[in-house]
Amino acid sequence: MSLLVLLLLNDFELKINEHARKKEAKLVVVDDDADEDDDNDGDGGDGGDAGCDDDEDNEECVGGGGSDDADADDDNDCCGGVCVGDDDGGGGGCDGDGDDYFMMMMMILMVTVIVLLVMMTKVMMMMMMIMMIVMLMLLLEVVMMMRMMMMMIMMMMMMMVVMMMMMMMMVMMLVMMMAMMMVMLLLLLLLLLMMRMIKMIMVMMMMIMMIRMMMMMMMMMMMMMMMVLLLLLMMMMIMMMMMMMLLLMMMMILMLLLMMMMVMMMMMMMMMMIMMMVMMMMMMMMMMMMMMMMIMMMMMMMMMMMMLMMMMMMMMMMMMMMMMMMMMMMMMMMMMMMMMMMMMMMMMMMMMMMMMMMM
Repeated sequence: MSLLVLLLLNDFELKINEHARKKEAKLVVVDDDADEDDDNDGDGGDGGDAGCDDDEDNEECVGGGGSDDADADDDNDCCGGVCVGDDDGGGGGCDGDGDDYFMMMMMILMVTVIVLLVMMTKVMMMMMMIMMIVMLMLLLEVVMMMRMMMMMIMMMMMMMVVMMMMMMMMVMMLVMMMAMMMVMLLLLLLLLLMMRMIKMIMVMMMMIMMIRMMMMMMMMMMMMMMMVLLLLLMMMMIMMMMMMMLLLMMMMILMLLLMMMMVMMMMMMMMMMIMMMVMMMMMMMMMMMMMMMMIMMMMMMMMMMMMLMMMMMMMMMMMMMMMMMMMMMMMMMMMMMMMMMMMMMMMMMMMMMMMMMMM
């Protein structure tokens, strides 16, 4: 957000400097000063001299064919389309109002709203994650306190239901956020259509496609994670039957870690999307590609860590049934890694397409 504001401020500063340079170049010091303002420019008498109007700048009046600034305000815009080479790109400004930047301001507002929405949703997700972990810890405590078999199994069931509910809530939140983003992007697309910026429209279309892809990917990832969690729960149930408290504790910790990993991955995806949106606005394609590569590398590293954890768990559990379960989980992890790779490939392809469009 701050980066966006800084870039905009920098742009305005450059415009002001350029404006000042143009003024210096145009400044014509003439001896006679018959008009009523306080500058040392010429009067209206000698056809198109600088400053026949009553404002305080050193600009020409309507008299000298194709000159700008016939109105009585203090800016140097063009009056009624007489002059073509005006600065503000508005094609005229006889009324002296500053509505040439309106579209730009609207775009900035849109981006700000999108970023704010994303941030709000992220905060909500973080709160949900904390709540989920606290609930899991409480349940774990209760399970550890209750030594009776039936009660423990009941607690397990309850825990499973709570976890599934949490997961569903997270999926809903993510999809809701994506939908909000899509709406914002479509509004932005309408603005761009009004402004007739063809390249930007193409980019926006690509972005909407990317967000839809992301939604699909996230749903798939959540389903995968749910399967893994269900497997873990099954293993826990088996352990309950065998009354192996230490392994049960380990499984609980593993589940919590899995949850945290998943939430972290979601956060990374959100960050990646925000980065993409900001970068698209700035059109920094190469920087964006570098960012994406970095994020993908981080995700891959996280996946590797999860695999290592699974391996360690496998080492610890030298029982046949556990081995089978672990093998299934390993397969799932491999599938998830394959998905990540596919996603990376698709992203790269889309980036290439965008760059080609830009060129």
